[in-house]
Amino acid sequence: MKRTKKKLIKYFHLWTFRLGLDNWERHLYLLSRKKDIKRTFKKEGHKNAIAYINSDWHYMYLSIYINMNYVKGLTNYKLQKLILHELFHAIVNEMRETNPKHEERVATYLTNAMIWSINDVLEKEKTNGKKKKSKTKELDKTSI
Repeated sequence: MKRTKKKLIKYFHLWTFRLGLDNWERHLYLLSRKKDIKRTFKKEGHKNAIAYINSDWHYMYLSIYINMNYVKGLTNYKLQKLILHELFHAIVNEMRETNPKHEERVATYLTNAMIWSINDVLEKEKTNGKKKKSKTKELDKTSI
């Protein structure tokens, strides 16, 4: 669990910087106590969620809450994807319609687009620009 927490913190700082969110007020809450999880996730209407973000684009503020009981054992790839997905919510939040499912789909698509782009660049670097069949789940690189 300690290793997973360190990785989530690392990916949070890495991706807030890379997405231009490092000048926002930002918080990452890694919850593992049942009492905290129940109080936090239920209160916000995210009872069965792995994670959720509370963001306010007016004031450039974001807080990500992660239920650590759901993330233990996830790969580095999935941990980064989780962080990216939540951070994209902060970026597209100002477009929010009355139905948040639109925002959810956009955040998911932007996360995938970022991963596809990174994998494409990595693949080209590996093959010195020559075309080669792309592999999925390459985002695992720690220095990306």
